[in-house]
Amino acid sequence: QSDTDGLSLVPTLLGKGTQKKHDSLYWEFFEGGGKRAIIQGPWKLILFNTNKTLTPKAELFNIDQDLAEKNNLAAKHPDKVTTLTKLMNDSRTPSVHPNFKLKSERK
Repeated sequence: QSDTDGLSLVPTLLGKGTQKKHDSLYWEFFEGGGKRAIIQGPWKLILFNTNKTLTPKAELFNIDQDLAEKNNLAAKHPDKVTTLTKLMNDSRTPSVHPNFKLKSERK
């Protein structure tokens, strides 16, 4: 048993059993002021300027109904923004490298 965070692809590669799936998918980029995003079910939350501000702009989409991400639902679903932001924060592993720290992590 490894101490790696993730799911084994062995069942898929061996053609045995059903592949387990993550409940959510989280990622972040530090270019252009920083962006963080998470997908859970039909919902996708994107936070912008995460390296520059403690209150980043949020965009929320139902990607089952709006694959092109044209209809920002953040104002209509603030509870979903809060829930996904918490999940985003719980999913994040802080970096030891100073260039890859969120504004809230800098001293």
